[in-house]
Amino acid sequence: MSAFEKIIQLEQNFLDRKDLLKSKREQKLQELENSQKAQLLALEKELRVLNEKTRSATDHEVKKMHDTLNAELELNEQKFKQAFKKEKENIVERVFNEVQKL
Repeated sequence: MSAFEKIIQLEQNFLDRKDLLKSKREQKLQELENSQKAQLLALEKELRVLNEKTRSATDHEVKKMHDTLNAELELNEQKFKQAFKKEKENIVERVFNEVQKL
């Protein structure tokens, strides 16, 4: 093999290795991208689950507060009606007493 043929052979070997390294690098890059995408999807799913749990807990808490406030409102309404009725009876009694005095 002549020196020229050796140079051509070495150059071909170099190009083959270069192509092999490029191919390995691209394959590794693709694997890393796929891994990152999988991690991102997993994190997005976890975030959706946590978001749903938080929303559900918040909805439950708001409903509980709403029910409590409605119960208090109903109680206050009943107390007001009783107080109004009692005050009305007192006024009627005072008017009746005033009329009897006349």
